[in-house]
Amino acid sequence: MARLVLGKVTYTNPSVTTSWTKVLEGNARRKFATITNASDTDFWLKLVATGAAPAGAAGTGVFLAKAGFSYVIDNDNMWLGDVWCIHAGVGNKASAIEDGE
Repeated sequence: MARLVLGKVTYTNPSVTTSWTKVLEGNARRKFATITNASDTDFWLKLVATGAAPAGAAGTGVFLAKAGFSYVIDNDNMWLGDVWCIHAGVGNKASAIEDGE
């Protein structure tokens, strides 16, 4: 019988602000990740090589709708670098991040 080793999965809940916020660190061992907007405000995200924050403001990048919409990183869309998010509302907003090795 074959044995399946799933590795390590990390769950975090970083707050997203009106400035670019790194919600997921680069990870060379990444097998999948899910970035979920758990707030009442729309997000935008950018995939950036490890390093400085992205340029631009809210309204630029990949749109991530409020109320549970997600961006998935997997074999069809593998990204090993940093992921940043921003919103155009007021205050800190909730996200839910899953990063699997």
